[in-house]
Amino acid sequence: MSVNGAAGDADSSIVDLTGSWTKSAGTEGELAYPDVLEMTMLVPGAGRYLGRKGRPEQGFLLWDAGNWRLTADGKIEISTATDALESWPVTISGDEMQIQVADCVLTYRRTNGPDD
Repeated sequence: MSVNGAAGDADSSIVDLTGSWTKSAGTEGELAYPDVLEMTMLVPGAGRYLGRKGRPEQGFLLWDAGNWRLTADGKIEISTATDALESWPVTISGDEMQIQVADCVLTYRRTNGPDD
């Protein structure tokens, strides 16, 4: 997991993803992923999430609700709508999170967090 640089630079247990994250960018295929992620932390580096649609053209969301966990190898594990636990490379820098899914990079920005 990368907080400020290359994978392995940071301890994923210190990253708090609590808050509301809004998708600010994505490439083709991004409609299958929520426009808003509401994330809570239950233990350091892991918690629960709720994905929400932000546009009428969004159909089935691959991330609807479930668990998330940051891994030591620079990935975020998310339980999907089918209850499968899958992992994707993630980069987190301050209030920006980029997740590489298939051929798409999703960029989320935290719009409110634990200090708001």
